[in-house]
Amino acid sequence: MSRILQSYLRALEHSPNITKAVTAGTLLGLGDSLSQGIERYYGYGSGHYDFVRTVKMSSFGLFVVGPMLHQWYKVLNKLAPKPSLLPGAPPLTKTQQVIGGMKQVAVDQILFSGPSLALFFFYMNLIEGKSWSEVYNKLAAVFWPTLIVNWKVWPVVQFSKLCLQR
Repeated sequence: MSRILQSYLRALEHSPNITKAVTAGTLLGLGDSLSQGIERYYGYGSGHYDFVRTVKMSSFGLFVVGPMLHQWYKVLNKLAPKPSLLPGAPPLTKTQQVIGGMKQVAVDQILFSGPSLALFFFYMNLIEGKSWSEVYNKLAAVFWPTLIVNWKVWPVVQFSKLCLQR
């Protein structure tokens, strides 16, 4: 195992909230940078890199996503526990992995995806200086269409992640 990975795993063990916050901030910033590169390549947007936009996305990861997901996965594992996560439990069969993954995806999509999506739009619009009524109008306009797209994409991603997790 590389030293970098070992250091990361130690940080994750000793300071999980901070490590996950920094990780989420970094990943959201990198994701936004990649998105801007793709947008420029295909001729969308202004054609210039928007550093402030990347900082906004990174801040959402750092201050919201990392800490929130750290706590959410604790709750998810209580609401839809996987037997292998219990101390001294035997490894799961493939069927148990699939059923456990399906339960966790269902709970995640029903209880978490809507509120977290609303929080994203709320946060981004507020840090862009929008008024409360502008934030509300934006949420009213984009929430349901975005949530429906979320339901078409993220369950497959989540299922893959949760079923492969041991």
